[in-house]
Amino acid sequence: MPLFMIISGYFSYTSIQKYETVAFIKRKCSQQLLPILFWNTVDYIVKVAFGTEISLSEYMAELFTGLWFLWAVFIFSILLLPLVRYASHKFLPIGIAIAMLLLLVNPNRWRFLYEFPIYAMGYFGHKYKDLVEKIRAKINASVICAVGFALILVYVLFMPNLSLSYKELADSLRTFQIEAIISSGLLLIYSYFMCVFGSITVITILKIIYNQFKNTCAVRTIIHIGLYTMEIYILQRLLLEFVLGNLLDRFIVASGVNYLTKSMVLLDFFIAPIITTVITAVILLLILEVKKVPIVNRFVFGK
Repeated sequence: MPLFMIISGYFSYTSIQKYETVAFIKRKCSQQLLPILFWNTVDYIVKVAFGTEISLSEYMAELFTGLWFLWAVFIFSILLLPLVRYASHKFLPIGIAIAMLLLLVNPNRWRFLYEFPIYAMGYFGHKYKDLVEKIRAKINASVICAVGFALILVYVLFMPNLSLSYKELADSLRTFQIEAIISSGLLLIYSYFMCVFGSITVITILKIIYNQFKNTCAVRTIIHIGLYTMEIYILQRLLLEFVLGNLLDRFIVASGVNYLTKSMVLLDFFIAPIITTVITAVILLLILEVKKVPIVNRFVFGK
């Protein structure tokens, strides 16, 4: 998710620079808000169809919390817009702090608080990309990758239960436990380093692969699939989490055996990639069909 947020923030720079304030907000509402509300309503209908009892109040809560990562990108872009357009450089850190306080009113507050600085890093990474490139040119790519892998490895081996959230820090401040405050703060700082270097590592590796194989059919196919990232995110949630997940649960209940968890290696390295490939292919076919009807495409996917 940090990689997603960095990339989203990076590309938001172009939109913020290109459009006036009102036009930018209208565009974001059309591209993101309408699809979010539409697909969260579809999620509700699917849940009810599978026998889940959901009250109207629960539906309204789901409407404004489901697809949280798209809500995050929408809200982050709206919050960042006045900061980068109207605030002076010296007041920018204060503005970002105020924006993070405003995020506390959201039901997804802890996720949003954590991801917003990462989104902002992506934005400023684009704004100052010449400076970033100069710094990157002085550091060997293998060093960056080594640091990224090392940070992730330490996390996996020694801190698997590390929560990427401000909740623990907030709880420590509430009870004023000094040791807990220091440890929570240090873990948050570590997690940000891990997320940033990990994301840079992934981007660096992908860039190396692209430069080596950019003229191949496989890379061109992946680039084409990348044009539909948001649509794939939305539909995989519906197909995997709700439809396929519910069918699998019913099969497990009926058979009394969960074959997927009998071997995690089999699940992670064989079953999951096969399911992902098949689901992605089905989703792409659906997206291409929806594109044939512009009005539906605009409302369903904001394009």
